[in-house]
Amino acid sequence: MLGQLQDAGNSTTLAPSDFRGRLVESAVGAYLAGAAAEGDFGLYCWREGQHEVDYVVEAVEVREMVG
Repeated sequence: MLGQLQDAGNSTTLAPSDFRGRLVESAVGAYLAGAAAEGDFGLYCWREGQHEVDYVVEAVEVREMVG
Protein backbone atom coordinates (compact mmCIF):
# COMPACT_ATOMS: atom_id res chain seq x y z
CA MET A 1 0.00 0.00 0.00
CA LEU A 2 2.68 2.46 0.95
CA GLY A 3 4.46 1.57 -2.27
CA GLN A 4 1.77 3.52 -4.10
CA LEU A 5 2.99 6.65 -2.34
CA GLN A 6 6.58 6.22 -3.49
CA ASP A 7 7.83 7.12 -6.92
CA ALA A 8 8.80 4.10 -9.03
CA GLY A 9 12.15 5.60 -10.00
CA ASN A 10 11.01 8.19 -12.54
CA SER A 11 10.57 11.91 -12.06
CA THR A 12 6.76 11.86 -12.02
CA THR A 13 5.20 13.58 -9.01
CA LEU A 14 1.65 13.48 -7.73
CA ALA A 15 -0.63 16.49 -7.47
CA PRO A 16 -1.53 17.30 -3.84
CA SER A 17 -5.06 15.89 -4.25
CA ASP A 18 -3.71 12.65 -5.80
CA PHE A 19 -1.21 12.29 -2.96
CA ARG A 20 -3.94 12.89 -0.37
CA GLY A 21 -6.17 10.31 -2.03
CA ARG A 22 -3.45 7.69 -2.03
CA LEU A 23 -2.55 8.53 1.54
CA VAL A 24 -6.16 8.04 2.67
CA GLU A 25 -6.42 4.81 0.65
CA SER A 26 -3.27 3.51 2.34
CA ALA A 27 -4.53 4.49 5.80
CA VAL A 28 -7.85 2.72 5.22
CA GLY A 29 -6.00 -0.33 3.90
CA ALA A 30 -3.70 -0.43 6.91
CA TYR A 31 -6.67 -0.25 9.29
CA LEU A 32 -8.55 -2.98 7.43
CA ALA A 33 -5.46 -5.21 7.22
CA GLY A 34 -4.90 -4.88 10.97
CA ALA A 35 -8.51 -5.75 11.77
CA ALA A 36 -8.46 -8.68 9.33
CA ALA A 37 -5.24 -9.99 10.92
CA GLU A 38 -7.06 -10.08 14.28
CA GLY A 39 -9.67 -12.33 12.67
CA ASP A 40 -12.51 -9.81 12.66
CA PHE A 41 -13.25 -10.46 8.96
CA GLY A 42 -11.71 -11.57 5.68
CA LEU A 43 -9.99 -8.97 3.48
CA TYR A 44 -9.40 -9.46 -0.23
CA CYS A 45 -8.86 -7.51 -3.42
CA TRP A 46 -10.38 -8.17 -6.84
CA ARG A 47 -9.07 -7.45 -10.32
CA GLU A 48 -10.44 -8.40 -13.71
CA GLY A 49 -8.75 -6.85 -16.71
CA GLN A 50 -8.57 -3.10 -16.11
CA HIS A 51 -11.23 -3.20 -13.38
CA GLU A 52 -10.28 -3.56 -9.74
CA VAL A 53 -11.66 -3.22 -6.25
CA ASP A 54 -9.06 -2.34 -3.63
CA TYR A 55 -10.77 -3.78 -0.57
CA VAL A 56 -13.35 -6.55 -0.44
CA VAL A 57 -14.48 -7.25 3.13
CA GLU A 58 -16.06 -10.60 3.94
CA ALA A 59 -17.90 -10.59 7.25
CA VAL A 60 -20.33 -13.06 8.73
CA GLU A 61 -22.86 -12.06 11.35
CA VAL A 62 -24.36 -14.76 13.52
CA ARG A 63 -27.49 -14.05 15.53
CA GLU A 64 -29.25 -16.14 18.12
CA MET A 65 -32.91 -16.66 17.39
CA VAL A 66 -35.05 -16.08 20.46
CA GLY A 67 -38.60 -17.08 20.22
